[in-house]
Amino acid sequence: MIIILYKGGVNMKRLFLFAILILLSLSVYSIDNKVGEYMGIKFGTSMEDTKELLSKKYEDILSLGNTIILNTIIDDIDVMVTFSFFEDKFYLVYVSTKEPTAYDAFLYLLILKYGQPTDSTESDLTRSYSTTWDQGKFEICLREISSDTETFVAIKYSDKNLMRKAMKDLLKEDLNKM
Repeated sequence: MIIILYKGGVNMKRLFLFAILILLSLSVYSIDNKVGEYMGIKFGTSMEDTKELLSKKYEDILSLGNTIILNTIIDDIDVMVTFSFFEDKFYLVYVSTKEPTAYDAFLYLLILKYGQPTDSTESDLTRSYSTTWDQGKFEICLREISSDTETFVAIKYSDKNLMRKAMKDLLKEDLNKM
């Protein structure tokens, strides 16, 4: 608990604004700010353990190859969540929707959770926006791609080291097929 005593000579308006700032900071800090996991699943977790943890909260979980897919709601927006695995380790998750207002809603939530983004780009040519948060070993990227008929919004959370290994492996597979 914070107790502020008033002694003559102190600007009450400044003191009040300072107290509000502290309370706002504490409320943002109390938001679950765990980098390195998504929905309570830590990067590096096996596919089987991930399925087991998710099945405690969700009924309709679909496994396809090296992915687990489920549908849920985030901030009143219907989303599809796709967990991806490399060498039986969780390394990438996409949260996607076609809801046109999702970009702004997700941007607000991500700023609250991770602070200001480290990079933002906009392309008129492809009608896309991209905002990135570099969190050391992990990266979060919010993208919106629009056409005349629809909008696609996705958040990508990834373990950079496992992502790099997975991309190298996929590239090798593609080159071997040629």
